[in-house]
Amino acid sequence: MSMAMWSHERLYLAVLRGPPPTDAEWERWIAMSVERLGRDQRVIVESHNNGPNAAQRKAITDAMRNVDVRVAVMTDSGVVRGIVTALAWLGVQQRAFPLHAERQAAIYLGLTSEELEQSLVQLPRLRREVGLVD
Repeated sequence: MSMAMWSHERLYLAVLRGPPPTDAEWERWIAMSVERLGRDQRVIVESHNNGPNAAQRKAITDAMRNVDVRVAVMTDSGVVRGIVTALAWLGVQQRAFPLHAERQAAIYLGLTSEELEQSLVQLPRLRREVGLVD
């Protein structure tokens, strides 16, 4: 598995590791995090040296058109930071942060203290799910 995900109310989390997500994983992520979105959704994606491929980037960009969502991508990868910048140019409200910068991401996203606490509990669990050790 290269992608693990979790959601609760308006908060959506994903951790990516290894090669780009499979198309099935990416379709599941879009269905969970974009197609069900209402207003004021908040997304944290933690990427460990990978990101979506070109077709997946197009799919997420198309799905996020006219959707009120803000995304924080935590990564140390220059390639992923470039993808974040390119998608931002296409109108996706997102910003890149260093790995494990949950508090800075929470400020950017305007998370409540409860949502921040949920992310601090769930992100380590998602890391373990994709085979990462904290």
